Amino acid sequence: MKTVLTLGVLFFSGWVFPSEITKSKKDELLGQSLTSYHSLKNFSKNVAGTVVTVGGDNFCNFRLGTTRIQDAINSGATDIRIASNTSYSENLSINNQSVTIRGGYTDCSVAAGGIRDTVPIIISGNAVANTPVITISGNTQRNTIVLEHLELRYGAGNSGAGISAIGADAEVLMDTVYLRENNAVFTGGGISLVGGNTDIVMIDSLILFNSAGTGGGIFCQGQSNSVAMSGWSSITQNTADFPASTGTYNGQGGGVFLSLGCGMVTYSGTVTPSSSDFRGIAGNHANAGGGGAFVESGSILLVRGYEYCAEGNCIGDNTNPASFQFNNSDEDATGDGYGGAIHAIGAGTFVSLSSFIVYDNVSGARGGGIYLADQATLEAYRMTDACWWTEKCNYFLRNLANVNGGLGGAIFNDNAAIDVNGIFFEGNRADFGTAIYSIGNSATTRIEGGVFYHNGSSLVDGYDDKYVVRLADTTAEFVHSTFSENRAELATFGANAGMQSFKLYSSIVYDSVTGSVMAAGAGGVVDVDCVISHENASIPTATRSIVDDPVFVNPSNRDFHIDSVLSPAVDYCDNSKTGTLQQDIDYEIRGWDDPNVPGNVFGAFDVGADETYENDVIFRNGFEQ
Repeated sequence: MKTVLTLGVLFFSGWVFPSEITKSKKDELLGQSLTSYHSLKNFSKNVAGTVVTVGGDNFCNFRLGTTRIQDAINSGATDIRIASNTSYSENLSINNQSVTIRGGYTDCSVAAGGIRDTVPIIISGNAVANTPVITISGNTQRNTIVLEHLELRYGAGNSGAGISAIGADAEVLMDTVYLRENNAVFTGGGISLVGGNTDIVMIDSLILFNSAGTGGGIFCQGQSNSVAMSGWSSITQNTADFPASTGTYNGQGGGVFLSLGCGMVTYSGTVTPSSSDFRGIAGNHANAGGGGAFVESGSILLVRGYEYCAEGNCIGDNTNPASFQFNNSDEDATGDGYGGAIHAIGAGTFVSLSSFIVYDNVSGARGGGIYLADQATLEAYRMTDACWWTEKCNYFLRNLANVNGGLGGAIFNDNAAIDVNGIFFEGNRADFGTAIYSIGNSATTRIEGGVFYHNGSSLVDGYDDKYVVRLADTTAEFVHSTFSENRAELATFGANAGMQSFKLYSSIVYDSVTGSVMAAGAGGVVDVDCVISHENASIPTATRSIVDDPVFVNPSNRDFHIDSVLSPAVDYCDNSKTGTLQQDIDYEIRGWDDPNVPGNVFGAFDVGADETYENDVIFRNGFEQ
């Protein structure tokens, strides 16, 4: 099935989000990842020119000396096939040429015939030379480089110990390539892209056990550089190992560091990691910000867990989420690390998530899942009808901000912008804001279709668990969201006296274990409309709102769909406050008028994250049944 995309511009109080410039860059990056993916695959299948073999038997074109692979590259051959019947310790240089280098052949006779076994060949860099395993250079022409079935180990250098491309003009395919145990002093333990115009596409490739001061797995700097990751690809167990106090190279980006406009798209991930399957960005460590990824200075990170198609070509799939899991942004336990999964900072910096899971990430202080600051932007919403999980298509699960003063279990917003739709927040922990913490006069947070449950755990394991959402001096809006069975202390919402604006529309807050709906002392404009809650005495003003049981289908099994027969949330409100809406948590259109509800209360829109279609016998459940 071809994926149906919903590409739109979201709006927040008159402010267009994202900017048209950012949206154009995002679309360009998506298109480029798809085009490069297919053009490189085609190039690999149809390489024209000379085929040469490298190995240890008499059928090999290059079998003598310690620089056999480099000799093959220098020969000008376009298709180099390497046998696994000998060992290789070389630091390779590809300068201003197009070439395909393939491993995985038993010997040179089968290599000449193109018969490959399944084992990538190992190329070990000479660490004593303090040089990357592969250096790509040259920019007098656009070069195409294909690397297949290779394992690149033990590279060194200042920037890019596995693969280094400084100022190069190249399109690079990594197909079943493993970069492991490479160690750069400053940047890019696995890969470093700096300046130039280099685009890397990873297919079923692993970047693991690499280290650098910053960007343990990948360091990418420059607006003409990009990385796309698909299939079984993984960036895992990499480390940004400089202390946070070091200065420029300060332990940021355990898995990935994106700077000065670099763009990255990842389509890879899994919900069931194992010792042999760490697809996605997983298990990376940073001493400072961004255990999984650090994104700054106008760079873009797109996380896409769906099949993206255009003009008959596709990339990605609808059966696995794109994932960030088990990343840690405070490896040295100093409390400096922000953003266990992602740290995004600076005007023009943009993170976009769709069909994803961010889970079991840990930060040293702020943003167990994601930390945003200084006008960075986060958008997250469902873009397709097909998804890896029909209901929980977008999911923040069990992310932790440090137990000693941690803020924002899933997301921390410091004067940045958030606009998300159809997100599940479950099991996240922090001392303040078990799910979300937002602070700053220029911080804006809009949540539509959010489901918040089991965030906090009633002070277990030393956490203070105060508030599900903590808001300080900020602007926030929650629309068609559901809060239930959280385990925070004090209140669902904690808003301080400096609060700019708080809006809660067409939502369910049935969260009595947490306490009151709002903590005392909220300032600014408080506008609450069409809310069904367990109490409303704590809300300064609540129009068209009632205290009642919303009657969920099966809350004990964490099913917070509303009961189509018994729930007072069915056909309860209109959209006079909410305006144009996205789809509900099941990707169904809001505002279906249930004929079994005689005389709507205030309109045809259901309250909360779910718009029930259970009484529509024709179009029930996504217009398919």
